[in-house]
Amino acid sequence: MIILMLHTCQAAIVHCLDFRLQKSIKKYLENDGLIGNCDIISIAGGVKNLNFLLEQVQISKRLHSIKQVILINHTDCGAYGGKAAFASSAEQRTRQEIDLRKAQQMIEESIPGLEVEMGLAACKDTDQFVIESIAEESALAVALRV
Repeated sequence: MIILMLHTCQAAIVHCLDFRLQKSIKKYLENDGLIGNCDIISIAGGVKNLNFLLEQVQISKRLHSIKQVILINHTDCGAYGGKAAFASSAEQRTRQEIDLRKAQQMIEESIPGLEVEMGLAACKDTDQFVIESIAEESALAVALRV
């Protein structure tokens, strides 16, 4: 059975459910003109659970005909064990970038034509995050890809 919805939106944003991200996510959506024009999908760990992530994006595509998905992970994420789980901030960032790229690849293969944008919300203090665009793959991420 195919369900056709008469209401559509531009994008879906997938991010961790961590409450500390709320202000930064809202500002990001406002800056991109997406408030009221996107599905907001909050998942513990953001893109960490790839199968669940893909299922949610597919639902958003089917129900609301999204054209774009925005994937945002963040540093100091409890689902990854927090910053204490990494030897350095560079290692933590690399792990996040690798997972974002895996999610991007899986979505692009499963839903052709869907634009995928990635960002990493870097924790600057206890409740301040700055979302940085992830564009080109860093050499370290290529070297550490698993």
